[in-house]
Amino acid sequence: MVVDFTETDLTVATGIDSEFTFTLDGTRGEMMEAAGTLDIDIFGFVQVEGEFVITKDTRTVQLADATDTIQSTTLAIGASNARAFAGVDGGTDEAMGFEITDGNFGLALLSDKTDPTHTGWP
Repeated sequence: MVVDFTETDLTVATGIDSEFTFTLDGTRGEMMEAAGTLDIDIFGFVQVEGEFVITKDTRTVQLADATDTIQSTTLAIGASNARAFAGVDGGTDEAMGFEITDGNFGLALLSDKTDPTHTGWP
């Protein structure tokens, strides 16, 4: 059973002066999801920042040859407005390295719920 937090208010204290209100739409079905803003800086050598979402759910997908559909466990990872840098002196005028700005990224990993060895590869 899934709770629809668009119909049921649930607010949790996250600190002395802060709180979090659950707003997950229960009509999306059973799933796990984490979303937020990520900002990592490893000594100016590797920097990653942006908005990220990770979702794990079950969905029906059609096979490429259109002969059948399967129930799939899906792990989806997405990013928007992302910036990534790898090199030296990141965040300074002397930065040298590889940088991506305003990047969007999506990755979906699917496996057959009834046969996890079914990968779709020959």
